[in-house]
Amino acid sequence: MQILINTAIIIAVLVAAFGLWVRVAPSNEARWHVDPLRVEGWSKAQGYLVRPNNGDAATPVFNEDAEGVLMAFDQIAMSTPRVIHLAGSVDTGMLTYEIRSLVWGFPDYLTVHAVPDDGGTSLAIWSRARYGKSDMGVNRKRVEDWLSQMPS
Repeated sequence: MQILINTAIIIAVLVAAFGLWVRVAPSNEARWHVDPLRVEGWSKAQGYLVRPNNGDAATPVFNEDAEGVLMAFDQIAMSTPRVIHLAGSVDTGMLTYEIRSLVWGFPDYLTVHAVPDDGGTSLAIWSRARYGKSDMGVNRKRVEDWLSQMPS
């Protein structure tokens, strides 16, 4: 019986240590603040890439300048629970966010870049998981949700 108790304690400590690591592991801005227009060979199972050409989907063109479009996107992102701004700025035309899952706090990263397009602005967006081999469609749902909230 004592072996079972000790095993349970060890497992609980390992699970707690893993949960703590996931939440406190540092995020390297240079690794995650990557221009979605330059991404090649991404894992479709681990993320979602939206850009004018050669992505998982194309983005709409917004009838506003890049600054206005990014400001609207930033408002949507920052009003979402468990989102922090990681890198970039509206002034540079590219922003990266860290988004944590509810229970375990697994981090996903989303980078958005404003792209001039036919007199308006489109967005290149790459949302991806840091851990695991599949995001179970979470990043696609997030991108589609945030884009659906954008003013036309």
